[in-house]
Amino acid sequence: MLAKGTAEVTIGDSVAIMQPSASMFVPAETRHRIANVGTDDVVVIEVQFGELLSEDDIVRFDDVYGRA
Repeated sequence: MLAKGTAEVTIGDSVAIMQPSASMFVPAETRHRIANVGTDDVVVIEVQFGELLSEDDIVRFDDVYGRA
């Protein structure tokens, strides 16, 4: 859920502008990206569900911040 700010959210081939209180679903193994397109900070509340809750499976693609 987007708690604050304005974000451009890309999930697979879909791109949308999200405002506070908007929510999104990212299916497993789907490329996704969140970009701040406003002047305020973006605050996202992430909720994971399933049998295994971990971030060990993260693969970074085209990381402009040098984390890949």
